[in-house]
Amino acid sequence: MKSPRTPKRASASKWLALLPLLFLLSCAKKEEPPFMETKNVPATQFLCVAEDVSQSEISEFAEKSIGPLFETLRQQGRKPTGNLQFLCPKWLGPDAKSTIVIGIPVAGEFPVASPQSLWKAPAYHCASLLYRGPMSGLKEAWEQFGRRIAEQGWKTTGSWREVYRYWIAPDSTEDITELQMEIE
Repeated sequence: MKSPRTPKRASASKWLALLPLLFLLSCAKKEEPPFMETKNVPATQFLCVAEDVSQSEISEFAEKSIGPLFETLRQQGRKPTGNLQFLCPKWLGPDAKSTIVIGIPVAGEFPVASPQSLWKAPAYHCASLLYRGPMSGLKEAWEQFGRRIAEQGWKTTGSWREVYRYWIAPDSTEDITELQMEIE
């Protein structure tokens, strides 16, 4: 009489080959929107330059302004006290010319030549969201951020900031930009 056969088991090597796939499946998550919070931003002094530009002119303004700001700090023997920021005290829309301030947080007073200046931005309360990705995705990130603010029922003032927290290059997927929209 034959003994009953034990069912075949998958070999250890077959199971080991499946482990990476099983691990990836176990870690897969539904993509969540970026975390949004509200916070109070203190008054901050900036070495800055400001210009009235439309949305399409911002990158050209940035290209001609950022290098000279850092050169002024170097010449003065100063270090930034925070990250480079783009500030807009009152956004008038993408086609209108709004005042855009490109600033580097600094401490103390020191001589600055025009068109640069030292300016103390007032404290404000804002919604904040971290965007990770290239500059080309910022417009969509702002649109999504605006929708999320509206869904919360928060009233905006038209003032915003972009804080460049981690920067590699304009097309880097690793860049981290904090979007801030002032709310009442």
